[in-house]
Amino acid sequence: MKEHSNEKFFLFVHYWDPHTPYIPPLEYRSLFYDGDPCDPKHKSLEGMERYPLGEEWREWIDRLAPGITDAEYLVSMYDSEIRYADDGLRELLGTLDELNLADDTLVLITSDHGEMLYQHEIYFDHHGLYDDDIHVPLVVKWPGVAREGSRVPHLVQHIDIAPTILQAAGIHAPEAMDGTSLVPYITGESNDPIYPFLVTEECTRIMNWGLRTDRYKFILARNRGYRKGPMRELYDLESDPDEMNNIAEARPDVAKEMEHTLEGWIARMMEKNGLTEDPLVANGLTLGADWRNWVKEHGYW
Repeated sequence: MKEHSNEKFFLFVHYWDPHTPYIPPLEYRSLFYDGDPCDPKHKSLEGMERYPLGEEWREWIDRLAPGITDAEYLVSMYDSEIRYADDGLRELLGTLDELNLADDTLVLITSDHGEMLYQHEIYFDHHGLYDDDIHVPLVVKWPGVAREGSRVPHLVQHIDIAPTILQAAGIHAPEAMDGTSLVPYITGESNDPIYPFLVTEECTRIMNWGLRTDRYKFILARNRGYRKGPMRELYDLESDPDEMNNIAEARPDVAKEMEHTLEGWIARMMEKNGLTEDPLVANGLTLGADWRNWVKEHGYW
């Protein structure tokens, strides 16, 4: 930035932390935890050995301290990595101030995914299509343009970021580009909902489709996965934001309507892209079959 401060620039910075394995620098490790993480009274890590990556996870957990039993200690390490990333971000934004570029620079902060810490038998990983996984931050700093302190409550997607940046830069987005520019929402010119629902999917260690509305989350499995879980899940996000109470059988009307909407969307996308088979079924699990060998081969940790 210092070398090119007189030029127009687009800068993408990828901070790897916070991410598994949670091994923050030593000076950050005592910020968010008090107690003995190895106390045998803790039972929150019981069951991790049944997780597909439980063996690999134990390797990096033991690097923190052999015999850790408290999952909340690992949650605190995740929080510490967030704090570590915050300090990196502070340095980056401070450099904009130092170069007198802050008032003329659009900054967007987001994440590719959240993290399931140990809910739903998913240990320190990012799959499941629950909100802890798919609900990520989008923070915009645009001096003189963005409404300071405002919050946009609507559903948006990662694919909205590119057309947003293009419009902010005065560049017309190609018609074929997916997504919706969020500039009118950043400036306060619009407050209309953008999407009636969002569709999510994954094909890593489980094969699931998800439909997310303002109130409900519906998850449809194409196989039962390693957890042998339900094929259909429905959560009322207003009364159950942690998605712990599957009401698919208790509210069959809502589940049926959302499943119909989801299957209709999948069928339309398959037709649009010339597919004859659900891509999750056609491709099968991706990371699930190869991840263990990959991490060992590459010395990931």
